Amino acid sequence: MKNKKEKRQTVGRKYNKLSSLWWAVKRLYKLDRALVILTFAAAPVAVTLPLVRSWFSKVLIDSIGVGTDFAQLVVICASFLAGLFGLTILKSMIENRCRATTYYPTSAVSLEMWQFTHYITDYENTEKQDFQKIEGYVYTDRGHGDCALEFVWADISGALTNLLGIVTYASLLAFIDPLIFAIVAAVSVLSYFTTRWQEVYREKHKHEWEKETRKKKYLHDLSDNFPAAKDIKLYALEGWLDKMMRNYQAHILMWNKRCSLRGVWAAVLSGAMTLIQDGAAYIFLIGLLLSGSISVGEFVFYFGVVGSIAAFLTGVITDIAKLNTRAEKIGHYRSFFDYPSTFNHGEGCPLPTGDIKIELKDVWYKYSGAEDYTIKGLN
Repeated sequence: MKNKKEKRQTVGRKYNKLSSLWWAVKRLYKLDRALVILTFAAAPVAVTLPLVRSWFSKVLIDSIGVGTDFAQLVVICASFLAGLFGLTILKSMIENRCRATTYYPTSAVSLEMWQFTHYITDYENTEKQDFQKIEGYVYTDRGHGDCALEFVWADISGALTNLLGIVTYASLLAFIDPLIFAIVAAVSVLSYFTTRWQEVYREKHKHEWEKETRKKKYLHDLSDNFPAAKDIKLYALEGWLDKMMRNYQAHILMWNKRCSLRGVWAAVLSGAMTLIQDGAAYIFLIGLLLSGSISVGEFVFYFGVVGSIAAFLTGVITDIAKLNTRAEKIGHYRSFFDYPSTFNHGEGCPLPTGDIKIELKDVWYKYSGAEDYTIKGLN
């Protein structure tokens, strides 16, 4: 009864997505504090840079329009270019420092997973179906080049940048007409659902290929098993094993194609909505310019602001969708590392010093999830 209760708790383990992201940030902070600090510092730099570019165009055009002399124009250009150069260098330094850690978090997690499976958790856990399923999810995520615990920092940095950009640029658009921001925001919110379409489908159906992925991994590991090579050769099992590998691979490929197809349609819909969004905003700005409500320099500035805020809105929707997916995958890592152990992992009884004898009396055993016993009444 106790084992069944523990199993139900493990299988049904759920983690809040925000707490999972915070769990990942704390783990990353232990690995590399500078990376976490730079992740948060990157946002204001990334937002300020395009804003300065747009403001530079406005100031320059308006200055030319009022007949500013050449020397003053040179000073204006030199000042803005110096500021843009400094911001570009700072942005590049932060990005390169973060990019330099590529695969480091994955390597650290891989080592910790290996140690947990081999040294920390009960050996009995490694034979349980629910543990193997969770392990399959985390190994699949870790081994496909898009490890949630590695790239979550980039998604967090992107989300912070886009949120700060929305707040900054929305306040600027409010000076001319909040309707522009409302149009851009409405279309961007709709794009959230198209962005999430592929990942929601993948997460919902991940169990459809997880078992085949485990079987494929088992056959792959079998190819390196030299003691088994003799039996494979002796009983001519090569063709049988190859057929199974092909079947598992075909099944996994089928589900990957289904997920990819949804990603293609999501991109098409998102592109169409972006076209509508930008078109409506630009028509509105052109109307203000023709009516004399704004100057040419202001038109150029707000034109750039609309493009930037549209990119920020689309970006934050995309980043939220990514973080949703990351949080779900990070939840599997937490389930893996939090998997309960029942045996004593502390200091045990002293080992006997004399001769010992091990005797088995009426031993029965069956694997977790199996219907029949593997060992029956062993003496």
